[in-house]
Amino acid sequence: MDDVLSYPDRLSEEIVKCISCIYCKFANPKILATKGLSVSSTSSLSSSSTFSPRNLSGSWSSHHNEESTEQYEFEVCKDDNRPYSTMIEILKICLDDDSFNYATTMLHKFRSLVKSLEKVDPRNMRREEKLTFWINIHNALVMHAYLAYGTQNSVRSSSILKAAYNVGGHCVNAYVIQSSILGILPHYSAPWLRTLFSPGKKFATGNCRHTYAIEYPEPLVHFALSLGASSDPSIQVYTAKNVFQDLKVAKEEFIRATVCINKAKRIYLPKIICYFAKDMSLSTDEVVETVMGSLPETQMKLVRSCMECRADKLIYWLPQSCTFRYLIQKQVIHGRLSI
Repeated sequence: MDDVLSYPDRLSEEIVKCISCIYCKFANPKILATKGLSVSSTSSLSSSSTFSPRNLSGSWSSHHNEESTEQYEFEVCKDDNRPYSTMIEILKICLDDDSFNYATTMLHKFRSLVKSLEKVDPRNMRREEKLTFWINIHNALVMHAYLAYGTQNSVRSSSILKAAYNVGGHCVNAYVIQSSILGILPHYSAPWLRTLFSPGKKFATGNCRHTYAIEYPEPLVHFALSLGASSDPSIQVYTAKNVFQDLKVAKEEFIRATVCINKAKRIYLPKIICYFAKDMSLSTDEVVETVMGSLPETQMKLVRSCMECRADKLIYWLPQSCTFRYLIQKQVIHGRLSI
């Protein structure tokens, strides 16, 4: 414990490992996917075919890239070598006597680790250590919120912001971590957030510099933060030693796993790529180039085949999913939980 208090980034690693072990024990063994994604609202590009959304009923015209609240399902690629194909997929949390007894022990350890956050000072860390710390704490905090408040769609949005940790005497929630500490475009709607606070309380926007704010933002963290939706990146343990390389890999894997093309040669991209593009000030053409740069040659050819028209007529943004799901890398729980 003395060691992790001296190195808060290592403490954050232990916290996300511990909560991931709890999730995997709570998950119904029948829905632990070791190969393929049994349920998904996204799909990867296939080298032999393109994908067609089943319910595209004209919600997006050829002239407007509009968001839609309708949930779209895509045919799932059967390529076992695609990104995320060997991860543990959590679609539901179940509780029985065995998992309850295990959880009692693990939750005691988890609470002890979280309590230790009160004694750390993230300001004294190097930039890569800060990135590691806040990514891991963000993901563990949201996972903790679902255990506390449930995974029902009706409570998910509010429960994420109800959950907060005391870090060195400062109360932080997921929104504060994203907008005020990491300094990225948050994966939330600000007007929606205001309703969660009392009318007389001033709403803190991402423009307010937090005492823990990192020196300058790293847009790649968009591909490391998960809010527990099927359209979100996977959970892994980030370390200061490899954080920049791991973030680049996370970006490539996310793009390969989520970019879709329909028969009309329209490219459908998740909103996380949109947030990343805005933080990077990318033009539409640069977004397409970024996507292609993360794809293997066969998938890249599919994107090129769509580029007969202007890029802004080519890209359509998929709405964020409200379906609960976590993808957890096996390495996170390796040696800690037998599955």
